Amino acid sequence: MARGRPPRGRRSPGRLARQHAPGRRRRSTVGVLPVDGGRPGGGGSPRRDRPGAGVRGRWSSVDRAVAGRARASDDVGCGSGVLSVSAALLGAASVTAVDVDKGAIVSTRANAARNGVGATVVASTTPAAELTGTFDVIVANIGAATLIELAPALQPRLAPRGWLGLSGLSPAQVSVVAAAYRPTRVIATPTRDDWAAVVVTPDG
Repeated sequence: MARGRPPRGRRSPGRLARQHAPGRRRRSTVGVLPVDGGRPGGGGSPRRDRPGAGVRGRWSSVDRAVAGRARASDDVGCGSGVLSVSAALLGAASVTAVDVDKGAIVSTRANAARNGVGATVVASTTPAAELTGTFDVIVANIGAATLIELAPALQPRLAPRGWLGLSGLSPAQVSVVAAAYRPTRVIATPTRDDWAAVVVTPDG
Protein backbone atom coordinates (compact mmCIF):
# COMPACT_ATOMS: atom_id res chain seq x y z
CA MET A 1 0.00 0.00 0.00
CA ALA A 2 1.35 3.40 -0.88
CA ARG A 3 2.39 5.67 1.93
CA GLY A 4 0.26 8.60 2.97
CA ARG A 5 -3.08 9.13 4.60
CA PRO A 6 -4.70 5.85 5.70
CA PRO A 7 -7.90 4.98 3.84
CA ARG A 8 -11.21 5.80 5.51
CA GLY A 9 -12.08 3.19 8.11
CA ARG A 10 -8.45 2.49 9.01
CA ARG A 11 -6.38 4.13 11.68
CA SER A 12 -2.62 4.24 12.17
CA PRO A 13 -1.17 4.62 15.70
CA GLY A 14 1.79 6.52 14.24
CA ARG A 15 5.53 6.12 13.88
CA LEU A 16 6.45 7.58 17.27
CA ALA A 17 4.12 5.19 19.04
CA ARG A 18 5.90 2.25 17.42
CA GLN A 19 9.27 3.70 18.46
CA HIS A 20 8.22 4.09 22.09
CA ALA A 21 6.22 0.89 22.46
CA PRO A 22 7.43 -1.35 25.34
CA GLY A 23 8.03 -4.76 23.80
CA ARG A 24 6.19 -3.77 20.59
CA ARG A 25 4.05 -6.89 20.77
CA ARG A 26 1.65 -7.78 17.96
CA ARG A 27 3.79 -5.59 15.70
CA SER A 28 2.33 -7.16 12.56
CA THR A 29 -1.05 -5.58 13.29
CA VAL A 30 -0.02 -2.23 14.72
CA GLY A 31 0.66 -0.39 11.48
CA VAL A 32 -2.98 -0.14 10.39
CA LEU A 33 -5.94 -0.54 12.73
CA PRO A 34 -9.24 -1.80 11.34
CA VAL A 35 -11.87 0.09 13.30
CA ASP A 36 -15.43 1.22 12.91
CA GLY A 37 -15.31 4.95 13.52
CA GLY A 38 -18.87 5.20 14.81
CA ARG A 39 -19.29 8.54 16.58
CA PRO A 40 -15.63 9.46 17.19
CA GLY A 41 -16.22 11.72 20.15
CA GLY A 42 -19.13 9.91 21.72
CA GLY A 43 -22.43 11.71 21.92
CA GLY A 44 -21.74 12.89 25.46
CA SER A 45 -18.06 13.71 25.09
CA PRO A 46 -17.35 17.35 24.19
CA ARG A 47 -14.33 16.58 22.01
CA ARG A 48 -12.96 19.24 19.72
CA ASP A 49 -12.51 17.22 16.52
CA ARG A 50 -11.49 18.87 13.28
CA PRO A 51 -14.20 18.08 10.71
CA GLY A 52 -12.98 15.72 8.01
CA ALA A 53 -9.46 15.58 9.39
CA GLY A 54 -9.68 11.96 10.57
CA VAL A 55 -7.65 10.51 13.40
CA ARG A 56 -4.41 12.10 12.21
CA GLY A 57 -6.05 15.49 12.61
CA ARG A 58 -7.45 14.68 16.04
CA TRP A 59 -4.39 12.99 17.52
CA SER A 60 -0.80 14.14 17.16
CA SER A 61 2.06 11.66 16.96
CA VAL A 62 2.93 12.73 20.50
CA ASP A 63 -0.46 11.53 21.74
CA ARG A 64 0.06 8.19 20.06
CA ALA A 65 3.57 7.88 21.48
CA VAL A 66 2.13 8.53 24.92
CA ALA A 67 -0.47 5.80 24.43
CA GLY A 68 2.16 3.34 23.29
CA ARG A 69 4.47 3.58 26.31
CA ALA A 70 1.86 2.57 28.90
CA ARG A 71 1.66 -0.58 30.97
CA ALA A 72 -1.63 0.63 32.42
CA SER A 73 -3.46 3.19 30.32
CA ASP A 74 -6.63 5.24 30.74
CA ASP A 75 -8.53 6.78 27.82
CA VAL A 76 -10.98 9.39 29.12
CA GLY A 77 -13.71 10.15 26.59
CA CYS A 78 -12.72 7.11 24.54
CA GLY A 79 -15.13 7.66 21.64
CA SER A 80 -14.65 4.81 19.16
CA GLY A 81 -11.61 3.55 21.10
CA VAL A 82 -8.82 4.38 18.65
CA LEU A 83 -6.28 5.25 21.35
CA SER A 84 -7.45 2.47 23.64
CA VAL A 85 -6.92 -0.14 20.93
CA SER A 86 -3.59 1.41 19.91
CA ALA A 87 -2.31 1.32 23.49
CA ALA A 88 -3.28 -2.34 23.84
CA LEU A 89 -1.65 -3.31 20.54
CA LEU A 90 1.50 -1.42 21.51
CA GLY A 91 1.98 -3.31 24.76
CA ALA A 92 -0.24 -1.92 27.51
CA ALA A 93 -1.11 -4.73 29.91
CA SER A 94 -4.43 -3.11 30.74
CA VAL A 95 -6.44 -0.28 29.22
CA THR A 96 -9.35 1.43 30.95
CA ALA A 97 -11.61 3.26 28.50
CA VAL A 98 -14.40 5.50 29.79
CA ASP A 99 -17.02 7.67 28.10
CA VAL A 100 -20.35 9.09 29.23
CA ASP A 101 -21.91 7.98 25.93
CA LYS A 102 -23.10 4.36 25.90
CA GLY A 103 -22.74 4.26 22.12
CA ALA A 104 -19.04 5.06 22.45
CA ILE A 105 -18.61 2.13 24.83
CA VAL A 106 -20.28 -0.21 22.35
CA SER A 107 -17.95 1.04 19.59
CA THR A 108 -14.84 0.75 21.75
CA ARG A 109 -15.65 -2.81 22.77
CA ALA A 110 -16.38 -3.81 19.19
CA ASN A 111 -13.17 -2.26 17.88
CA ALA A 112 -11.10 -3.85 20.65
CA ALA A 113 -12.56 -7.25 19.82
CA ARG A 114 -12.00 -6.67 16.09
CA ASN A 115 -8.31 -6.06 16.78
CA GLY A 116 -7.88 -8.99 19.15
CA VAL A 117 -7.50 -6.94 22.34
CA GLY A 118 -10.99 -7.31 23.77
CA ALA A 119 -9.61 -8.82 26.98
CA THR A 120 -7.15 -5.95 27.48
CA VAL A 121 -9.46 -2.99 26.85
CA VAL A 122 -12.13 -2.59 29.54
CA ALA A 123 -14.68 0.03 28.49
CA SER A 124 -17.42 1.46 30.68
CA THR A 125 -19.45 4.57 31.45
CA THR A 126 -17.68 5.00 34.80
CA PRO A 127 -17.33 8.76 35.46
CA ALA A 128 -13.72 9.94 35.35
CA ALA A 129 -14.09 11.28 38.89
CA GLU A 130 -14.85 7.74 40.11
CA LEU A 131 -11.79 6.04 38.63
CA THR A 132 -9.46 4.30 41.07
CA GLY A 133 -5.84 3.21 40.95
CA THR A 134 -3.07 4.83 38.93
CA PHE A 135 -2.10 4.75 35.27
CA ASP A 136 1.22 5.12 33.47
CA VAL A 137 -0.55 7.04 30.74
CA ILE A 138 -3.83 8.94 30.67
CA VAL A 139 -5.18 10.47 27.48
CA ALA A 140 -8.18 12.78 27.39
CA ASN A 141 -9.48 14.44 24.22
CA ILE A 142 -12.51 16.18 25.70
CA GLY A 143 -12.05 19.93 25.34
CA ALA A 144 -10.67 22.66 27.59
CA ALA A 145 -13.62 23.22 29.92
CA THR A 146 -14.02 19.54 30.76
CA LEU A 147 -10.28 19.01 31.12
CA ILE A 148 -10.07 21.86 33.63
CA GLU A 149 -13.08 20.52 35.51
CA LEU A 150 -11.56 17.03 35.72
CA ALA A 151 -8.05 18.14 36.77
CA PRO A 152 -8.59 17.32 40.49
CA ALA A 153 -9.85 13.86 39.52
CA LEU A 154 -7.25 12.97 36.89
CA GLN A 155 -4.05 14.17 38.57
CA PRO A 156 -4.21 11.64 41.45
CA ARG A 157 -4.67 8.83 38.90
CA LEU A 158 -1.32 9.54 37.20
CA ALA A 159 1.50 7.23 38.30
CA PRO A 160 4.99 8.59 39.11
CA ARG A 161 6.85 9.29 35.85
CA GLY A 162 3.55 8.89 34.03
CA TRP A 163 2.32 10.97 31.11
CA LEU A 164 -0.99 12.78 30.77
CA GLY A 165 -2.03 13.81 27.26
CA LEU A 166 -4.70 16.52 27.16
CA SER A 167 -6.20 17.44 23.80
CA GLY A 168 -9.21 18.84 22.01
CA LEU A 169 -7.81 22.36 22.52
CA SER A 170 -7.12 25.51 20.57
CA PRO A 171 -3.55 26.87 20.84
CA ALA A 172 -4.85 29.72 23.02
CA GLN A 173 -6.23 27.25 25.56
CA VAL A 174 -3.01 25.30 26.15
CA SER A 175 -1.58 27.53 28.89
CA VAL A 176 -4.89 27.72 30.75
CA VAL A 177 -5.36 23.94 30.73
CA ALA A 178 -1.72 23.32 31.69
CA ALA A 179 -2.10 25.70 34.64
CA ALA A 180 -5.06 23.67 35.91
CA TYR A 181 -2.77 20.62 36.14
CA ARG A 182 0.03 22.25 38.13
CA PRO A 183 2.39 21.26 39.66
CA THR A 184 2.85 18.83 36.75
CA ARG A 185 5.54 19.71 34.22
CA VAL A 186 4.73 20.34 30.56
CA ILE A 187 6.84 18.14 28.27
CA ALA A 188 5.18 18.75 24.90
CA THR A 189 2.66 21.11 23.29
CA PRO A 190 1.99 19.76 19.79
CA THR A 191 -0.08 21.99 17.51
CA ARG A 192 -1.58 21.72 14.04
CA ASP A 193 -3.44 24.63 12.51
CA ASP A 194 -6.16 25.54 15.05
CA TRP A 195 -5.74 22.31 17.02
CA ALA A 196 -3.46 21.79 20.02
CA ALA A 197 -2.63 19.44 22.88
CA VAL A 198 -0.45 19.44 25.97
CA VAL A 199 1.42 16.52 27.54
CA VAL A 200 2.38 16.76 31.20
CA THR A 201 4.21 14.61 33.75
CA PRO A 202 4.22 14.77 37.56
CA ASP A 203 8.03 14.73 37.66
CA GLY A 204 9.67 18.08 38.33
